[in-house]
Amino acid sequence: MFTSAGHLTHRESLLIRHGQNQECFTCLIEILEDANISMVQREMCLSFLKSVVDENETFLQVLPSYRLECCNIICVLTDMYTEDPHKLTAALLCASMIDKLQDEHLYEIFMDKFQDVVLSRLVEKHSQFYFIVLSKLCEFSKTYSQMIVSFHGNIILTVLEAHHCFDEDTLSWLVSLLKLLIPILCSNCGLLKEGSDLFLWKILEVLVVWMNTVHSSELQVNILFLLRECLQSEEMISGLLLIGSEGSVDCSLLMGLKRILASKNSMIIVPGTQCLTLLMEKLTEPALVKEVLDTDLAEIVFEFLHSTIPSQLESTFQCLQAMVQHQYFFEKCHAVYGLDSILKSIKDALDTGKTIILIKGLELLTSLLVRQPESMPLFMNQSWNFCITLLHTAVQYETPAVFVKALKAVEQFMRPQHQQTPLAVRSITSLLSTVYYYYEHHLKSLTQSGQGQQAYHMTSSIINIVVSTYR
Repeated sequence: MFTSAGHLTHRESLLIRHGQNQECFTCLIEILEDANISMVQREMCLSFLKSVVDENETFLQVLPSYRLECCNIICVLTDMYTEDPHKLTAALLCASMIDKLQDEHLYEIFMDKFQDVVLSRLVEKHSQFYFIVLSKLCEFSKTYSQMIVSFHGNIILTVLEAHHCFDEDTLSWLVSLLKLLIPILCSNCGLLKEGSDLFLWKILEVLVVWMNTVHSSELQVNILFLLRECLQSEEMISGLLLIGSEGSVDCSLLMGLKRILASKNSMIIVPGTQCLTLLMEKLTEPALVKEVLDTDLAEIVFEFLHSTIPSQLESTFQCLQAMVQHQYFFEKCHAVYGLDSILKSIKDALDTGKTIILIKGLELLTSLLVRQPESMPLFMNQSWNFCITLLHTAVQYETPAVFVKALKAVEQFMRPQHQQTPLAVRSITSLLSTVYYYYEHHLKSLTQSGQGQQAYHMTSSIINIVVSTYR
C-alpha cells in the first residue's frame, strides 16, 4: 500500500506486517518526506505509523536497532509537520516514538528542534506541535516532566514570555503542559517564596492574565484545572492574590475567577467551584479570607444551586461548606442572602429523591444553623416556615443516613436564637412528634443491623433536642 518510488529494495527486518501485506518502514519515512503527496495519503501514512508504534510489539523490539531511521522520522515530523493540517496525528506519532523506544537521544533531538524554533522567534507558528508532544510525554510519565523542569525550563520560560502571541487552540495545549509541570515545580521548590523560582512565578503571572482575558469555554475549563494545581499552599495563593491587583484596572485572580464564574456556563461550574473550595480551605490568614469574601463570589456560587445536575450541585455545596468555615462569611451576611437558595435546593432533592444532594444540603444547613452569630437573625418569617416544613419532610425520609443528617439539622434549628416570636408552638410540636416517631423506627432498624454508633449519635441528637425544647 505504501511504496516509495525511490526505495525499491526493502530490508526484511524493517518490513511491517499489515493484514496479509507487508509495509516497509523506510518507504513510509520517504513518503512522509515527500511534500507532494496527497493529504489523504499523508494522513493514512501518519495514522498507520502511529498504530504500529502503539500496538506492534514485535516490530518495536526490532526498531531500536535502526537508530538512524528513528532519528530521521523525528526530524521529518519536526521539520515538515508543525504547520500541517494533520499536525495532531504527527505530534501523537512523535510522542509515541520518543516514549516507546525509550531512547534519550530522540528526546534530545526533539528538544533541540524546539529550542531552535523558540530562539528563531518562530514560536507562535510552530509551537502547538511541540506543546502537544510534550503534553503527551508528560502524561505518559512524570520522568518527562522532571526532565523538562530540570533541563529545559529556560525554553518554557521563553515561551511564556511570548504567550500573548498564541491563539486559543495553542494556548489550550500549553495550559495542558503546564498542568503537568506544576506538581514537579512545587515539589522541587517546597514552600514558595517570591523570586525563588522565576519559572513558577511566571506561570502564576500568565495564569492570572489568562483568567482575565480568554473567551473560549473549553480553554477556561482548562485554565481552571491549571489553577487547581496551583492552589496547593497558602503561600502560593498569597502570591496569586498579589498579581494584577495593583494596577489602575483590576486584573487580579479574584476578578478573573469572578469573570469566569459569572458566565454561568455549565462547563465551568464544577472546576470553578473546586478552585474556590481549595482557595477557602487553604486560607487561614484573616486578611486574605476577607479579600475573597468581600467579592460577590459567594452570591455567584449560591446561584449555582439552581442547577439540576448532581455533580454541579455536589461541588457547589462543597464550596459553600468551605466558605462557611470562616466567620467573616456570616459577618458579610452571605448566609442570610443564600438561605433561600439552599432551602430550595434541599426541597428539589427531596422531591426528586437525590439522596446524596439531600445529605449535602442538610449538612450545609446545619453548618449555617451552628455558626450564624446570635446577634444576627438567620431567618425571616417566611424562610423559617419553609425550613421547618422541609425538616418535617426530611425526617420522614426512609434512608437512615438522611434521617441522621435531618436530625442534626433539627437539633440546631431548635436553638433559641432561631425561634420566632411569638413561638410557633403548633409547628414545633408537629415537628417534634414526627422526629420522635421516626427516631424509634430508625433506632430499632439500626440496632437490629448492628449499627450501634449511628444509633448512639441519633440518641445524642434527641437528647439535645429535648434540652432545647425545655429551654
